[in-house]
Amino acid sequence: MGQDNHMTAKKQVIRVVIIVVVLVAVFFGGRELYYAKHITRQSLMVKLTAEELVRDSNIIMQGTVTKSLGTKRYADENGEIMVSTRWQVKVDKQYKGENFGTVIVQTPGGRYGLTEVIVEDAAVLTPEEKVLLYLSQAEDEGEYRVVGELQGKFEVSEDTAGNVTFIQQGTDEIKTPDKLQTEISVVE
Repeated sequence: MGQDNHMTAKKQVIRVVIIVVVLVAVFFGGRELYYAKHITRQSLMVKLTAEELVRDSNIIMQGTVTKSLGTKRYADENGEIMVSTRWQVKVDKQYKGENFGTVIVQTPGGRYGLTEVIVEDAAVLTPEEKVLLYLSQAEDEGEYRVVGELQGKFEVSEDTAGNVTFIQQGTDEIKTPDKLQTEISVVE
């Protein structure tokens, strides 16, 4: 009798596992399981001059990354899977363009469900980070993207005397607010 109960319990577990697998396949249509992967995209970044960064930007602002607003997955222009992350950035100082108080910035890459995409040369933002960003209008109305990938993102550094400098991600180029204002005035 005990062995019959053991066999019945084993059959019930097998049935439950089969039902769960079938439900997952039906619910996701097999698609989500297909996307369960890690994708690294190589960026073909074109080096931009300071003038090109300024010219191609609708907004140049200094601010604080407040939080991630999540990610979205979509097919890019080549039909390949892409993920982007949306960030809320509080504007502390405006150098060019309209001041919105906060802006939504899209950066390529991130994790959506089981899909993770890493894009080389993409600007990387983190919550509470102080940044200077060169931004242009994204395809999603009201959102922006970083001009020139990592070239358009600088970390803000302030010394004990209150002097601010901007350090470019990836190159460690240092820029002062006065130098930035000069670059903007040359282009405009």
